[in-house]
Amino acid sequence: MLPGRYRDLYLTSSAYNVWLFAKQPLDWRSELRLPLIQLAYSKKLSVGVDEIRVGIYDFSAASYTDYCFNEHEIADARLEFTELIQEIFSYN
Repeated sequence: MLPGRYRDLYLTSSAYNVWLFAKQPLDWRSELRLPLIQLAYSKKLSVGVDEIRVGIYDFSAASYTDYCFNEHEIADARLEFTELIQEIFSYN
């Protein structure tokens, strides 16, 4: 199973929070999926990307860390994802 696979959505006084749950620590800030999840939820909820925070609850450390990626970071993640998909499909 991929770490950080299950998600929950919460509304706080300052933002929507999307939580992923993990059993092992990772360098979550560099995970490609986090800015993409933030973008997807901002579109799904029709709010700005700055109104979404993506967080990880790490069961092994009993800690929670959240991130709010800026539009430049999200654009970079989209480009990286697009290039990855194109590379995968070019092997056919």
